[in-house]
Amino acid sequence: MDLLSEIINVIQAIVLSFTIIPLLKLQAHAEIVGPEFAFGRIARVAVTVLTLAIVTLNAYMVVSVIPLVSPGMYVAMIAVIIVYVAVLSYTAAFPLRSVWNTRALVDRAPAPIRWMFGRASFGVSTSAI
Repeated sequence: MDLLSEIINVIQAIVLSFTIIPLLKLQAHAEIVGPEFAFGRIARVAVTVLTLAIVTLNAYMVVSVIPLVSPGMYVAMIAVIIVYVAVLSYTAAFPLRSVWNTRALVDRAPAPIRWMFGRASFGVSTSAI
């Protein structure tokens, strides 16, 4: 039962990195979160170092928790770690602008959201006020 709980903890840690990296990437772009909330240079470096530490610790946890009883398990473990690092690297390096187009999202949003961003009005003229 102890091995099962450790495997579940490792899986949770691996899944967590797939949520943390895109969130940190969004936080680094001023056009998405606004210039007052975006990371500066020092914070970007710190976040990059922490992300690399998380990936390294996750790879270590996978290797230390899963019992490697045969040479085939070693090959499978190395393949899993390579795929994990490759997918996370792609997630971190994928160009965000091709996915997140603020103008297109706002144009498809409901009328109150478009109004907040100045793209639509509710038919009320502000010149009479």
